[in-house]
Amino acid sequence: MRIDYFHPGNADTELFSLDQVVLEPLAFAGNLQQPIDRLLRGKYLFEVADPESGDAVWSRSFSVIYGEWETTGVAQQQNRTFHESVRLPNQEKVFELVINKHYAVNGFEEVWRIDIDPGDYLVHQESVAYAGQGRSLQ
Repeated sequence: MRIDYFHPGNADTELFSLDQVVLEPLAFAGNLQQPIDRLLRGKYLFEVADPESGDAVWSRSFSVIYGEWETTGVAQQQNRTFHESVRLPNQEKVFELVINKHYAVNGFEEVWRIDIDPGDYLVHQESVAYAGQGRSLQ
């Protein structure tokens, strides 16, 4: 599953807006044996949270160009929008996507939370037309 979103803002304010949810045709390439990221090396951390308990069932830290751009002089003067994606194993039921941002003093703090329904009619099923044409780069 891939969740595409827009990440607009400037040096002081950042926002998030859902673009689309995509069910990808190929098997998930991530490590399913370690569902919770313990290394936390990125500036951002996304979590798949159970809406009933609030517990994270999947998480990964990551960095994006927005995180670098917001530190520039240009970001002091204008807004900019970046298109970003997170990938996760397919989910069977409604879940919360939570994006957290790393702050040097306080660790990670939540910056966006949205309910995602994998059964929603707007979820895009990606085509498998080219699935067999990939090749390994080993």
